[in-house]
Amino acid sequence: MKKENKTKKELELEIIELEREKYKLELENKILKKANEILKKEVGVDYSLLSNKEKALVVNALKDTYKILDFRLEPINVVLN
Repeated sequence: MKKENKTKKELELEIIELEREKYKLELENKILKKANEILKKEVGVDYSLLSNKEKALVVNALKDTYKILDFRLEPINVVLN
């Protein structure tokens, strides 16, 4: 493995980016779990076919845990694919 010599600033920026990615993945995971729980969809269902009402149910169920702006990190259509 080639060792990279990164500056402290570069490492700090990398940490911030990794934390952002972690948060985004956790949000995506919660959305998918909540969609399964609320909508009782079968395994393998295509979430891109959800109605706007069904998507709203999922977002509303998670709005106390996440700010609505957090959902803008990843459009719900993409997350629920």
